[in-house]
Amino acid sequence: MSSWVGADARTQPPAFVKSPPTPVVTNPIYRLLLQSIIQLSLLIEFAVIQPTTMAAASAPPIALTDLVRRPGFNTSYGTPSRVNANHYPVTQLPQGRIIQWDVDIVPAHNKTARVSQAVKWKVWRNKMTWDAMGGAPVVYNGDKIAWSLSGEVPFEGAGGVVFEVDLSVGGPAPAKISAAPAAPVAAEGGTAERGGKGGRGGRGGRGGARGGSAAAASSTPAPAPAPTPALAPTSAAPKGDRRDIFRVTLKFATTIEMEPLSLFLHHKHSKDTAITEAITFLSHLIRQTPSSGLIPIRSSFFTLEGGMKLGDGLEVLSGIFQSARPAFGRMGLNVDAVMTAFLEGHLNVLEYAKLVLNARRTEDVSPGTMKGVALKRAMKILNRFVRGLVVYVKHRGPSKEEQGQMLKRVVERDATKLIFDQSGRDGSTVKVSVTKYMLETYNVRLQHPTAFVAETMSGAHLPLELAFIFPGQKFKGQLSPRQLQAMIKIACTRPNERFGAIRRNVERLDWSGDMYLKHYGMTVSKTMVTCDARLLPPPKIVYGRGKGNEVVPRGGQWNLRDKKLIEPKPIIGMGMLIMESPRVLPAAVGMNWLKCLQTTARNLGMGIQTQQPPVMHADMGDVERDVERLWRATGNAVNSKPTLLIFVVPSPGQEVYLAIKHVCDLKFGVASQVVVMKHVQRPSDQYCANLLMKINVKLGGVNVVLSPDPKNVLQSAKETTLLLGADVSHPPPGSGGVSLASLVGSTNVEGTKYAAVARAQEGRLEMIADMQEMTMQLLRSFYKGTHKKPTRIIYFRDGVSEGQFRQCLDIELAAIKQACEILEHGYSPKITVVIAQKRHNTRFQPATPQGGDQHGNVIPGTCVDNGVTHPSEFDFYLHVIHDENNFRAADFQKLVHDLCYVYARSTTSVSLVPVTYYAHIVGNRVKAHLNADLLLGLGSETATEVSGHGEREDARVPELPQVEEKLRGVMWFIPRISRPGSSVLWITPNNHPSLFNPHNQQKCLSAVRYSRVERRRDAVGRGGAAGNKFRMTLGLPTGAVMNCADNSGAKNLYVVSVFGTGARLNRLPAAAPGDMIMATVKKGKPELRKKIMPAVVVRQRKPWRRPDGVFLYFEDNAGVIVNPKGEMKGSAITGPVAKECADLWPRIASNSGTVV
Repeated sequence: MSSWVGADARTQPPAFVKSPPTPVVTNPIYRLLLQSIIQLSLLIEFAVIQPTTMAAASAPPIALTDLVRRPGFNTSYGTPSRVNANHYPVTQLPQGRIIQWDVDIVPAHNKTARVSQAVKWKVWRNKMTWDAMGGAPVVYNGDKIAWSLSGEVPFEGAGGVVFEVDLSVGGPAPAKISAAPAAPVAAEGGTAERGGKGGRGGRGGRGGARGGSAAAASSTPAPAPAPTPALAPTSAAPKGDRRDIFRVTLKFATTIEMEPLSLFLHHKHSKDTAITEAITFLSHLIRQTPSSGLIPIRSSFFTLEGGMKLGDGLEVLSGIFQSARPAFGRMGLNVDAVMTAFLEGHLNVLEYAKLVLNARRTEDVSPGTMKGVALKRAMKILNRFVRGLVVYVKHRGPSKEEQGQMLKRVVERDATKLIFDQSGRDGSTVKVSVTKYMLETYNVRLQHPTAFVAETMSGAHLPLELAFIFPGQKFKGQLSPRQLQAMIKIACTRPNERFGAIRRNVERLDWSGDMYLKHYGMTVSKTMVTCDARLLPPPKIVYGRGKGNEVVPRGGQWNLRDKKLIEPKPIIGMGMLIMESPRVLPAAVGMNWLKCLQTTARNLGMGIQTQQPPVMHADMGDVERDVERLWRATGNAVNSKPTLLIFVVPSPGQEVYLAIKHVCDLKFGVASQVVVMKHVQRPSDQYCANLLMKINVKLGGVNVVLSPDPKNVLQSAKETTLLLGADVSHPPPGSGGVSLASLVGSTNVEGTKYAAVARAQEGRLEMIADMQEMTMQLLRSFYKGTHKKPTRIIYFRDGVSEGQFRQCLDIELAAIKQACEILEHGYSPKITVVIAQKRHNTRFQPATPQGGDQHGNVIPGTCVDNGVTHPSEFDFYLHVIHDENNFRAADFQKLVHDLCYVYARSTTSVSLVPVTYYAHIVGNRVKAHLNADLLLGLGSETATEVSGHGEREDARVPELPQVEEKLRGVMWFIPRISRPGSSVLWITPNNHPSLFNPHNQQKCLSAVRYSRVERRRDAVGRGGAAGNKFRMTLGLPTGAVMNCADNSGAKNLYVVSVFGTGARLNRLPAAAPGDMIMATVKKGKPELRKKIMPAVVVRQRKPWRRPDGVFLYFEDNAGVIVNPKGEMKGSAITGPVAKECADLWPRIASNSGTVV
């Protein structure tokens, strides 16, 4: 790249207050006196203008924010409109001075022990705590901070207090102040079975945030430091078990005034710690009453009533979202109706473990039925779901059912093999199993003694069948595709229904009757905020050359009828691979669909040189081999490298989809398109047109551009703009996987072509670690595509919370600037940083029915930048946090809105800038690159391992493979998913869905490897000779390991999937003698390892009954490796072969020495 000569960003010098002219005075004494008078007058003037910041005459204006100040409102572009927002104005802020206290709650017998948040709330709501506070309603955040009105608590003059609370005798506080919590509480003295006495119960985890010390003191003078607080008298002397006694310490931290907040809302006070402290106090003040009667989760509150089943031990609960939000001139409460997934309360934990492992029978949830890798993976899956789970027991009586225990992990031994020392009455020690202990101590005979046993946080052991899930626990894992579909169906409501639910939530909150709000003097209006909006006009978009190429969208959508793409790319070589059996989808049907695709492509201006594309069916080999066969056949048909490979799958399963993308992206560097079979069976011109829009951009083409518009800042002749979009995809909670950072950048001046880079980084790290190198790569791509250096960069960042804005500037903006400097010394383009805030709870509704669409939604293009936005910062739900380009509000809103109409794969406008969508899509696509071995069934441990304790054992971050060179400059990442932002299953080595949730992969793999052998087995029936439909006992589930009985060089076979099982609900697919499986070799010759190959089970250890009534079993489980035709890879079989296998596979029978 040649030397760049960039224009430096110039900053204006600060404006100074112009001093009045000084009169000429000759007497030095009078001159000094006159200068003093002038300076005093200037100080008085500034004191009037800025009462909270007494400054010198040359002080700069008030710093309302440390980010970008709003340049003004959009009052010129678009049509004015009015919308209702689910914000309710605070009509009066709390009155009086607020005292903030540091709180410390520790067990009296062990001051270093951790106390869960639930236990802290139980201590705080105890009557002893109430009495120590003098009956004052003190606000508490559940961890380290509390607030009270000045002069109300009896210990304020002493600067704090120390007192003890006995949970066994104190009792709850008056119900008018705080009721018993609905959330589960992990008791300190719970029930656990350990040793002869029965050990302590689980202590519980950390619960919520740790909080910390109080913030720095505000501008209000604080009282002088007080001496160390003394022990205060309580309502009742602690006299219970010492484990039920807690020591509570309150120390003065700071004072909070509401006046600075009021001035800040009116642009008369700078944003400092006083403002942050005041808003934090308001946020916890409005939480006090709802959290005492509902289940609090951050800013939401849920009720156990009216739950709807999601399946697999989950249910959906509805709740209320409430948050304090600053706006210009007022504070507001944002109220919304929310839903989330919870664990089904009172469900037996063993039954829940069965659902988690997708086991067919309860007996299968046992360490004795699994060995090696299968047991290791089952332990990891169970530990991820069990760790932190609060449970209760019934075998110790009704009084213990209210006490919860928090589980830590499951152990590898069952109740019959888990032995511990028990002390007898005579002082002797005997060894006893958990099974025997339960029978002798509680007269409980375990129904499933071989099932898994859990360890509690206190170290006690509890059989899963005796534990029950405490209600009110949020599900922290990732929903399965079926659960996600059910969740969307439940949560999707029309706007009028949602706003009706919001109004009902407001009535339920009952702000006028809230004792805490009344006590602190805060009042809230029950009337929604109505704010001004601007309806931005849709831009004109341009398709191919010719008459009628310019389109004006209506209602945010348009169609491709009689349109040609603006830059169509020819398809030189194209082929199709059908991953279904020929009898289900013949090749003729695929060829008919390809003809429809070819006709539509010609209508859009795309030429296809392959007149007779090869159409073939997948063999029984692995996915990589199938792709290679198609790639070679397609290339031979045109004597050139293929341009496009099309794959037809039976259903939208993620495993086979990501496996295809891995091979095509990394090995062959060819564009690929996955199509669901139902669309091929019913050809549609509209579907083919939508599909070709994605195919064209994958090949490097452009579908549509914006019409020339001098008002669009992207089309300025003076500036060349690079658009960047970034997102970080995180693994599911508790999985321990890595995070994937993706960065997308435009490669043409119109902002319609993009390139992408991605990196793996430490899990849960939100800031992009390798931002500098990624930016340099995209700067080079832009220069290669335009032969220009960008004079300005607009960086759109997704997924950053408000508390991370400054961190984003300090790390990522600095990395972008450093990348520019490294490319060329002195090169400094003007940079604007914008945060895309998608996960807000603000909802808009047209103020009048005429102002919305037919469904009651706001019209596409509605933009709100006042009324409910930040009082001083530049936001309209895109938050500009850094702006060296000094954009006007109207100009920047037009730029963002216009870009939403050139999203590559859609004929509708989208609600977010396309470059941000692309970054999110890239993060989902590169998961296939990171976990390729796992997706292909090899089970490699690529990502971070998680131990049975849920802690990291290996923090190394694997290197993310990069796509082939010729794909890096095109939009290879455009997926087949129909909606932007659709959920994609995350797959890590710690969460392998094909092992214990194998339905999707088994279905897809069986479709890929369907052959004549498979069809013959369908006619024969599973587990018997021809014409014999007698069902066998299936002894080898998915994930099992068996011996390899042939002389091929393999030692054992790991079961990946089983053929012919069909759909089965909550059951693990399993095989029996005679069944064909897909397996991989874990031990044996190196050339056999890390490959998936067909195999046949020849014998099993689990007994089964034959039609003649004879029960039969073998000494081991064994199978042999075969090819797609059923021919053995080896030449001999060690040991006997079951007759069921020999009847079905004659070539295996011919190599066997004994048939039983």
